[in-house]
Amino acid sequence: MSITWNSMKVLVNGTALPSPTDFSTNLEDLDSENSLRDIKTGVMHRDRIRADVLKITLSYGLEDPTVITQVLNLLSAKEFTVTLYDMKLGRRATHTMYCNKKSFQYINHGNVLVKGLKFDLTEC
Repeated sequence: MSITWNSMKVLVNGTALPSPTDFSTNLEDLDSENSLRDIKTGVMHRDRIRADVLKITLSYGLEDPTVITQVLNLLSAKEFTVTLYDMKLGRRATHTMYCNKKSFQYINHGNVLVKGLKFDLTEC
């Protein structure tokens, strides 16, 4: 089975995001406060409460402030739906997610320019 870049398109509340220059994915476990490492043996005793929580990082080489503002506004809600190709499921799926980290640069070339945009989306 081949995955096309079009199948990698990310939608936030049904609105397509621009194509990222980099798209990385993590599946992370969540442990309760009861998980701890034994000081004497170094063995971790886990109380895993959820497995494979989806976290994605999208990076863009965007320089158009209008587009950056539009994307930032899509990510401003407390939580939203994100439709994307889910590698674990092997198909497109919709997840409820939130954005907890956004970054971009201001560059001084006589005029102030905006360059790039990077953000993390984490499954609720």
